[in-house]
Amino acid sequence: RFAAIAGADSYITRDEFAALPEMAGNPFAQRVFELFDSNSDGRIEFLEFAHALGSLRDVTNMDQKRRLIFKVYDLDGDGFVDRRELSVMIGMLFGRQFSASQV
Repeated sequence: RFAAIAGADSYITRDEFAALPEMAGNPFAQRVFELFDSNSDGRIEFLEFAHALGSLRDVTNMDQKRRLIFKVYDLDGDGFVDRRELSVMIGMLFGRQFSASQV
């Protein structure tokens, strides 16, 4: 499946990822891409893809699910979700931006 998505260049771009049927209409598609793109170079290579899918497969209990969801919201990876991060994520859900004070 990776090769079919990536094509000849052997990596998945942000646009290719967003065009996947599984990501259609998903307000978190960009954030999921960022989590898959572990070296933050703007593309997903096969090893990143395999590692991310392996991590998702291992999410079987509620504690692991909470940790994964937390990682989605913790945009800067500092171990905390602050008002700015929460406002960005709520903005993704509603399709518009909110200020930190509105959250």
